[in-house]
Amino acid sequence: YMNAGALKTLDDRQFFSGFAEIMKHGLIKDAAFYEWLLEHMYEICDRDTDTLLEMVGQSCKIKKAVVEKDPMEKGERALLNFGHTIGHAIEKAMNFSLTHGECVALGAVAAAFISWKRELLSKDEYYEIRDMFVPFNLPISIEGIDPQEILRLTKSDKKAEGDCIKFILLKKVGKALIDRTVTDEDILNAIANHTTGRPAMSQLEKIIYIADYIEPGRKQAPGLPEVRREAFEDLDLALLHILKDTMRYLQDTNAPFDPVTKSTYDYYAAGR
Repeated sequence: YMNAGALKTLDDRQFFSGFAEIMKHGLIKDAAFYEWLLEHMYEICDRDTDTLLEMVGQSCKIKKAVVEKDPMEKGERALLNFGHTIGHAIEKAMNFSLTHGECVALGAVAAAFISWKRELLSKDEYYEIRDMFVPFNLPISIEGIDPQEILRLTKSDKKAEGDCIKFILLKKVGKALIDRTVTDEDILNAIANHTTGRPAMSQLEKIIYIADYIEPGRKQAPGLPEVRREAFEDLDLALLHILKDTMRYLQDTNAPFDPVTKSTYDYYAAGR
């Protein structure tokens, strides 16, 4: 039994917080479900009843299959902890000022980053996974976190096995694996790339998101109602590729925006 009406009583923050666990199930076990979530992002954000029922039903089926196969968590059930190792640490470090789902999203992005750096995921796969938390109002980076403190807290997590951190990584969308060889350096790099001094989402990232994912004719992007579609209708495809490459270079090098990139953003963001 599912009461989709109860989901409509939640404020946006709590609704989307729960969605982090939904997204997790697709990422670890069902690529088709993950694609379905992306294809139905507008209906999900609008809380369409039929869409919510299908979404929750499929998510429950995925978790049920995993738990029934490994009720004592001796193996595969640990996959359900994807995003939780670093997520739990952030939750504690932030004194629970973030919701559980927000922390799981941050942990999932960090785990996807490690998966990319270990050449399990391609760079494009990592960026897609990271970016697709955005339309569902979930954070992909956070300010004011000390990576060393997060590392310390990951080692005190109840899922740790002695000094060994049992980490859930992605081999591809829909296929997760348990890894016991993730190093302190891996974790620190993942945290630093998504926390230290970085905003939740830069304005240039918003441009790239809009250009990539918004439906033709729709006036708002899910999760970003403040950004108008009209501002990007004349965006030249070649310029878009340049902006993408520039934005990703800046992210990879953690470099500040140069004046040209900033002025280009200002030009398009102002709606011309």
